[in-house]
Amino acid sequence: MSLKNRFQIFLILACSLLSSSHTYSQSNSPTSLLLSYSNDSFLVERYLPIIREAYSAIGVNLEFVNVPIERGLQGISSGTFDGDVARLEFVQDHIENVTLVPPLLEEVSVKLFCRAERPCDASILSDTNTVIAVPIASPALPALFAMHSFRAQNVNGLKQIEDMFTLGRFDFFIWVESRYRPQPFLQNFSGNTVFIKKVGMYHVLNKKHAHLIPALSAQLENALNKLEK
Repeated sequence: MSLKNRFQIFLILACSLLSSSHTYSQSNSPTSLLLSYSNDSFLVERYLPIIREAYSAIGVNLEFVNVPIERGLQGISSGTFDGDVARLEFVQDHIENVTLVPPLLEEVSVKLFCRAERPCDASILSDTNTVIAVPIASPALPALFAMHSFRAQNVNGLKQIEDMFTLGRFDFFIWVESRYRPQPFLQNFSGNTVFIKKVGMYHVLNKKHAHLIPALSAQLENALNKLEK
């Protein structure tokens, strides 16, 4: 067989394989997904609509289920849920089967808040005698402080922090601030604060849907650009 004929056969086989791969990918793309989200009016109002818009643009319908954050992450890991509307980036490193979907939705600030009359600096995070209230809303949040040795007091949300702090139940707490979501309690906070770090927030999927990410990311970028205008 001549070299020319061999090359022609190679081209035919390659085109056939590419066509089969494309057909397989198309046939295995889901037509609908189930996404979890937390009971947070900010996330619902800001991000749920653009997530829906992005998926609609790639031909995927969405159903949403409102569940506690911990259950939502467990559900994504197990495959019960296909993804979640928005999570902090470190879930990818600490929750199995979870992958981030670019682009970045926003960057939030993790801060330490201290009562006015108490010392307030980063060394507090390493004090084994210091009790710091930490939201249990994200099971991955403690990973941020794995190198620190303060005593964590779990709380359910900012309202509980406000109530307990006012009652003097603790002098320090950690919270995640978003520039898009002003909180009166934090805005009017009379104590001191220490910036800890910036953390990205992303839409997340179970890894079995990773093949959707290139097309989905492009549509999310478009939706975010319209949101910022």
